[in-house]
Amino acid sequence: LSIGCNKLYLLPYEFRPTHYVFEDRVVTEDVFAERPPLDATTIWLPHDLGHLATTGIRYCLDRVVIDYPSFSTTPDLAYSGWTVMYVMLQIAYWMGVREVFLVGVDGTYHEPSHTSAGVVRTSAGVDHNHFISDYYGPGARYQRPAPERVAAAYDCAQRVYAADGRRIVNCSAQSAINAFERGTLPPPGHFDA
Repeated sequence: LSIGCNKLYLLPYEFRPTHYVFEDRVVTEDVFAERPPLDATTIWLPHDLGHLATTGIRYCLDRVVIDYPSFSTTPDLAYSGWTVMYVMLQIAYWMGVREVFLVGVDGTYHEPSHTSAGVVRTSAGVDHNHFISDYYGPGARYQRPAPERVAAAYDCAQRVYAADGRRIVNCSAQSAINAFERGTLPPPGHFDA
């Protein structure tokens, strides 16, 4: 079981996740306008964007969380954590995953000087925040990052997982995310049980 998100399809090698998740409205719209080869068994979309995919699972996403952050343990509702990773952690929880291994989640963000202001940002240059320079290249849109809200959401996810005897392990080298234990990705045989 592997879960990926957003523009992971731009990776320069052939890994494709079995589940693909979208949360940011403008990123989702832009990705589906490009019609990329997602090649996932299941695509998870906010309920009101379900029309973008011909197959997939639609979930209800709450963007107005009164008691922020909140974490959903049932698939009736996914809470926003200002990062698609938070929705992915809720989906993994719903599926009964006991150990989550994060790969490629460095948790850093440097605001480019070439993006527009406002809640929805539009890039006008090279992206230095992702694994490829045109991830959010010229013309790409995304929601304004909120690192302090993301950190609070990760702390919440860690508490929920730990309270249920589950683990989230950050296997990302040089990651700035401190909410989860650090570790390395286990060998493939670990996942056969």
